[in-house]
Amino acid sequence: MISYQWSNQKTILQIKDKLRQNNFPVWIDVDFMEGSMLQMMASAIEKASVVLICYSEKYKDSKNCRTEAEYAFARDKMIIPVLLQNRYRPDGWLGILIGSKKFYDFSGKYDFEKKFLELRGELEGQLLQKKRQPAAMKDLVNQVVTVYEDVEKEIGVLSWTKQDLQNWLKQNQLESFSGLHSLTGEQIGFLYKLFRRAPDFFYKCLEEKLGLKSLEDLMKFDKALEKLSRDHPEINKLL
Repeated sequence: MISYQWSNQKTILQIKDKLRQNNFPVWIDVDFMEGSMLQMMASAIEKASVVLICYSEKYKDSKNCRTEAEYAFARDKMIIPVLLQNRYRPDGWLGILIGSKKFYDFSGKYDFEKKFLELRGELEGQLLQKKRQPAAMKDLVNQVVTVYEDVEKEIGVLSWTKQDLQNWLKQNQLESFSGLHSLTGEQIGFLYKLFRRAPDFFYKCLEEKLGLKSLEDLMKFDKALEKLSRDHPEINKLL
């Protein structure tokens, strides 16, 4: 989007034409003269990747130009200053907005084509960076998902669903014991605590409450809990 004061329109139209010849989509007010001017300006700034602030003393004194420039700043748009008045040094609100940003001098002091090549290089760099942002955002989302999965794993056994329990029983060849199918994640955690702290009561509970009678059955469940503590080390925090 090109923001400028009309007294510099000749130079601005040259810049606009050269940008379009180089395949840059450009918004400029002379091409959009219908409807509310303020609304069109706001929409152009909101949709722009880069805003060219083409400044001069008359630009600084223009209420409409100030509105455009400050709105671009408020929307955190990439601003590239383009100087249109030889030896002009902006002050006041414009001086603050431009600050120490690199500017491109189209005041007539330098060759137009040379300065355009510099401006084109800057725009290409800014737009390339803009294209990379979605990929960077995707990487960030993937990192967040990974962290979330790690947190979910950390919660571990205590948050098991019925399906989690069924999968665990099947993996450890315990699905034939009907008494185990009604267990919850919290109860598995409690059994593991008994397994470590009160083995006598643990084995009594397996026999009387869960129906594991034979030595082979007890050994199989014992082995399953040992493996559980390795796969889900957070369960050891219960001890």
